[in-house]
Amino acid sequence: MNGCSKAIAADFKHNGSLDIATIAYFADFKYHPQEGFTYLEQTNPNQFTAHEIPISNYGRWLTMAVADINQDGYDDIILGNFSTTGRGLVNQSGYTPMWDMHIPVIVLKNNAGKSK
Repeated sequence: MNGCSKAIAADFKHNGSLDIATIAYFADFKYHPQEGFTYLEQTNPNQFTAHEIPISNYGRWLTMAVADINQDGYDDIILGNFSTTGRGLVNQSGYTPMWDMHIPVIVLKNNAGKSK
């Protein structure tokens, strides 16, 4: 993962293993914009499957916190957006960001406890 700026380990699925939520403020947005937020699911001890959630157009994640926002017993992920088109903060030439600069925060609700 390019430019990982924060990682939080938590048992998001309540299965006894820690998964990892990551953000990358300086991800490879030109070729892999989904790296801005990645969820690493622990499938076996110390083995992870990466899930790239398609939220890159909603913002550029500078902050991340984990809390049970809807009080269902499962941790949710809160992402804080600091997006700008200023050249000083875009680390790749030839790339024009399409981030939403008006959404300050998004919440990724954990549906692990919901039956399918």
